[in-house]
Amino acid sequence: MLKYAHVQLSITSPDGPPDEITRHLGVEPTRVREHEYTSSEPGKPPEKIRSWSWDLESPKDANHEPCARVEALLDQIKPFSERLCSLDPKFKRSIDCLFHCTHQAGEPITGQCDWLMLGPEQLKRMADLGVMFGYETMHFEDKWYDEHMKQKAKRPNDERVSERRSAL
Repeated sequence: MLKYAHVQLSITSPDGPPDEITRHLGVEPTRVREHEYTSSEPGKPPEKIRSWSWDLESPKDANHEPCARVEALLDQIKPFSERLCSLDPKFKRSIDCLFHCTHQAGEPITGQCDWLMLGPEQLKRMADLGVMFGYETMHFEDKWYDEHMKQKAKRPNDERVSERRSAL
């Protein structure tokens, strides 16, 4: 079951609150979020990193299909698309689809998420804007998934890396 979903333009600001993004685009964000995490690069000591994101939510809500929400967001971006393209490259841009799901009727959550298939026109519009595209599902309250992730975490890291490589 879909708990909630976001389809949004997200612009990451590494230098502080993204006021510069708002001024440059001439558009108010739906929300601004602060992120803090610890880096974990091999061979480097961990360090705390802060960043901010400027988020513009699709005007269509979760009652609409994901592709329609992406299309509506692209239409919403169109009036300021030239300013988005000229934004300083230090600001990373992406259109993100994030789905938070819970399991249904005792079945594993796998296969219970919305299907997303974007057409060539939508992909071209995103490429013309210079934005990345991300699709992520987050699973909650699913005993099968939770157990799968616990087992996966117990395996040595080199086994997980070779599994990912073989999938490519």
